[in-house]
Amino acid sequence: DRRLGRARRRRFCRHCMSNVFKGDLKVTNQSLMGKADVKKLRASLLAEFPSLSKKALDVILGKDELGVHKCSNGTTLYVPGDGPPTLFDDGFGCIFPTLTTLWRLPGMMPELVTHPPVSKFLLPRERSAGADMMLPGVIVPEGGLDDVHIGQKRCIRVEGNAMPIAVGKMIVGAAEIEAGGMKGKGMEVKHVYHDSLWAYSGRKVPNDGFLETEVVASDGLAPSAAEVAAPPAEESDNADEPDDEPPAEADAMSADELMEYCFFAAFKTTCTDAELPLSADRFYSHHMQPARPPGQPPLDAKKSSFKQIGKFLKAQHKAKLIAVREVKNIITLLSVDRHSKEYVEFELRGGAASLSTRTSNSADAGANHVLTGAPAGAWTRDEDVALRTKPPVVSDAWQPNSYTKALFSAVGRDKAGFYTAEEAHAVLEAYVQQRAVAGAGGAAAGGTSRAPAASVPTWLVDAGVPVVEAEGCAAKLSAGGYDSVRAMCAAALSAADLEQLSLTAPHAAAVAAAVADEVRAFLGAAGVPPAEAESAASSLAADGFDSVRAMRAAALQQADLATYRVPAACVDAVAQGLSRPPVASANGGAGGSSVDAAAVPLDELLLESLVKVAGGAKKGTTYPTHLSLDDLQARLIERMSPFHKVVVEGEAPLYKKGALKLIQVQMKRAAGHNKTHIIGLESFLIPPDAVAQALKLRLGCTTAVLKLPGNNVKEHEVLLQGHCVNEVVEHLASVYAIDKKWIVLPKKN
Repeated sequence: DRRLGRARRRRFCRHCMSNVFKGDLKVTNQSLMGKADVKKLRASLLAEFPSLSKKALDVILGKDELGVHKCSNGTTLYVPGDGPPTLFDDGFGCIFPTLTTLWRLPGMMPELVTHPPVSKFLLPRERSAGADMMLPGVIVPEGGLDDVHIGQKRCIRVEGNAMPIAVGKMIVGAAEIEAGGMKGKGMEVKHVYHDSLWAYSGRKVPNDGFLETEVVASDGLAPSAAEVAAPPAEESDNADEPDDEPPAEADAMSADELMEYCFFAAFKTTCTDAELPLSADRFYSHHMQPARPPGQPPLDAKKSSFKQIGKFLKAQHKAKLIAVREVKNIITLLSVDRHSKEYVEFELRGGAASLSTRTSNSADAGANHVLTGAPAGAWTRDEDVALRTKPPVVSDAWQPNSYTKALFSAVGRDKAGFYTAEEAHAVLEAYVQQRAVAGAGGAAAGGTSRAPAASVPTWLVDAGVPVVEAEGCAAKLSAGGYDSVRAMCAAALSAADLEQLSLTAPHAAAVAAAVADEVRAFLGAAGVPPAEAESAASSLAADGFDSVRAMRAAALQQADLATYRVPAACVDAVAQGLSRPPVASANGGAGGSSVDAAAVPLDELLLESLVKVAGGAKKGTTYPTHLSLDDLQARLIERMSPFHKVVVEGEAPLYKKGALKLIQVQMKRAAGHNKTHIIGLESFLIPPDAVAQALKLRLGCTTAVLKLPGNNVKEHEVLLQGHCVNEVVEHLASVYAIDKKWIVLPKKN
């Protein structure tokens, strides 16, 4: 049975492909889905996802037209109206909801729940497409996993966050899980947060738990069913009536009449002389099909008497309405006679605005540009919609690298995280206080000296002995030969032994408990119940906090203590105990020798992290034994990897290596024409395709989006025909709130 299960899994995997959107997403063809196909799609979605209502289907498929976008990776996107894609076909006939759909309908499909740290491995990174979901990372509920079978579509979310982070298909079933246990790969991820489909959909995030490198718990609540798709007031009375029937067509056109209408309507609404010459296929898909009036069947040249769009255009050429050219069976539309009787007498239906009407309106508003390539109701110069109201916030950040990772790990900080300069300096200061070396000899010889232990009075206070009596207890212990904490722990003193040293019974019990477990005794002295204190001490010790001194050096706060199972009612008392200054010892020292900021002693870890260079040292090389704290802080920033952080409104923060690349707007001249080049839009999370399309509609110029040269370069450049520098700056400021300080403009001669 086990071999049979593995064979079924191999056969299934041959028809699957993990994370189909791991590379760049390019749309190669766009079309509209017919009403019959939309009806079939609605029926299949209702059958596969029974929890969907008709209102939810209107959110997914839209109430008007449904666009079908075919991509270069073999996938197909289903786009309702002008919104983001709501469904996608993985290229093997399986249709999945996108994350934007699941964020509006989170209960649409069954889910797998995982731990927040696991999300780091699922999300794609610079050189990784992201991992599939492994069974050991799945949190199994008390009742066990519900009905699981091979091929089942599921989404993934992290514990404490209701919003899904990925969607995919199971490659194991209940029988395989029972036979092999929770081991191996469980689900192939098809679409995940931070892949190219998420970026194509607008790079939005549902709540503040969606970070740059992982997804964590968040209180952001999922929308209720009533909030997903509330029908308009005028439609509320008919919301429960079936809407599968097409609208009544009072004057339905024949196929030939619809072809002729869409032909003239295309030139009246969207196709300008500036776009010509134009291929027959592009004219049909980008101009004629969008020009179909409402209430009419989908435009299909095969149903007409012409059978092909090429034959139809040739017939219009013979009628001297247009001029076409055919070379190697490729028909190109060259020009249109806008003064012909048929064109002048043609009238649009359904209230569509003609090209001349929109152009005159634009001129009245002060725009001296001609619209080109814009659908009916497209933008004009004064109709830019602001997508962001706040300017981007750019700050410097640093990440530990091979030199400094050990330093951050030594104080319990994330070695893969991003830090500001102040946060990095605080980590260094915490390590210096925790692990400072007392003498120069140990550092010069390359050995590491043990950090000074806490003084006995301070240790007694942490164990629960009152401050006013700690000095007296320390003197009695020193008289008995126990002048250090290490000596007391080595002797494993019991409460009876301590009472013989003239300590009171309560004090003896407290000190004996501290000898056995210092952290647990400290938590107990702060009021944590014994069972919770033992659990919290074990959790702290697992992360290296096996002493109160280590906890103080890491500057643990209330939020940190709560993650280590410290009861909420006792968090403030424990934090207050950690922030208490050390008790002065009998000889006048503080609880551990203080470090002179002008001469910090260096141990081996500080030398390896901040002084030595990788690759070995030459014979006779010597290293300093002390450096100032300012010098160490400067070396730390110099050794860490520089990044920059960009935060824009409504999107996850972007961390990118190196310095920020500004947006460059350049003017170049080629083949006798002026061209405007825009580079660096990705630095501010601005999609180049969206800018190119918006400026094309606004300025009426030809645009193109090209990939910049280089094997590892992912940025693109936007090309505009003509001198458009001022218009580009104005568009970026009004739509994306980009100030001129982030833009490099051409120098004036």
